[in-house]
Amino acid sequence: MSSTFKLQPFQIKSYQSVIKVLEDTRRNLRQSLRMHAHTLSRAREMRKREKNINTALREHHFKVQTSLLPLALALTLHPKP
Repeated sequence: MSSTFKLQPFQIKSYQSVIKVLEDTRRNLRQSLRMHAHTLSRAREMRKREKNINTALREHHFKVQTSLLPLALALTLHPKP
């Protein structure tokens, strides 16, 4: 019993240090989760932008092709002598 009593302050100190480590770990995990969520959100946003850019390029390319179609037809139907 006396040995347990002598070790009690050490056990309490150890217990408090374990709690501190756990709280620090929890804080670090929350911070990294927040950062990771931000990164995922940015990645989603970038993919969305890329998709919008690709769509716009496809539409623009289609518009250019269709606007050049009459010219291409005219050139093929009436070649230069």
